[in-house]
Amino acid sequence: MCRAFGRLGVPSVSTIVAPHRPPLSGRRRSALLLSAAAVAAVAGVALLPWRVADIWSQGSGVNSTTLSAQLNAAFVGYWNSGASGLGADLSHVVTYWQVFHITKAVAAAVLLTLLVVLGVRLWQLFARSERPGARAAYATLGVLGAPLAPMVLLILLANIQGAVAPLSSVLSFLDHGGSDPAVAQSLAQIGEALRTGALNAPLTALVDDFRDYHAVLAVAATVTGIAIIGTSIALLVIRSRRPRDQRRARAVLAVVAVTIPALAFCFAVLALANFSTTEDTVPALAAFFGGDDL
Repeated sequence: MCRAFGRLGVPSVSTIVAPHRPPLSGRRRSALLLSAAAVAAVAGVALLPWRVADIWSQGSGVNSTTLSAQLNAAFVGYWNSGASGLGADLSHVVTYWQVFHITKAVAAAVLLTLLVVLGVRLWQLFARSERPGARAAYATLGVLGAPLAPMVLLILLANIQGAVAPLSSVLSFLDHGGSDPAVAQSLAQIGEALRTGALNAPLTALVDDFRDYHAVLAVAATVTGIAIIGTSIALLVIRSRRPRDQRRARAVLAVVAVTIPALAFCFAVLALANFSTTEDTVPALAAFFGGDDL
């Protein structure tokens, strides 16, 4: 299996800990291939979700062009129905948006994998190149590219959140500007109900979904933070097993291991913020609907 991964240009565990080192030319070639794949994956993250959602929802009348208008009409109908069930029209909108998030989450996961593998490859090239100019180039690319993976990780988590609770996510497309009188009236009624605590069936469902929306991100951020700490520890273990004459490789492992826990702290803050929203959801939902003064 390790050989199969090697043929694909993906570094396996054996390439990190084993003494055998593939030629630098092969590593450079795989880095170029990974870079090209990452560029294609960026395009996929940006464009593919809309296209897949449009194809999936053919026949429902919901697409990237009509999403906001369809949502406004469907939400007003849902609110006026007095029932907790979404109804056919709002269900079509929510399904469309869920497919969008699922597709984007998958595309972001692919892009994140490519960026991590590419980062490993660049730092391997830095550690094993004997030319100072080449080392400087690899180090520059590694440092400049390092923030990309956390950014894509946030995109991944946000789309997992949206895929699990698509109703709260898609409500960001509601007309909050007052240009649609029916939507404005519904939002005013929601604001009054949130202020007085008179939650009817639709609003109770909205509160529950909004709570789930933040609970998903809280759990995902917690798991991510724990995984980052585990990765830091694993890198320190790998460094300790490296021969002492591999100074550049040991230095890279040490720098990454002591740097990434800062990301864990950021995800801990994100988790706490979202856990607090799950504990006190009504004020957060009021702010979400633009009722900060409620």
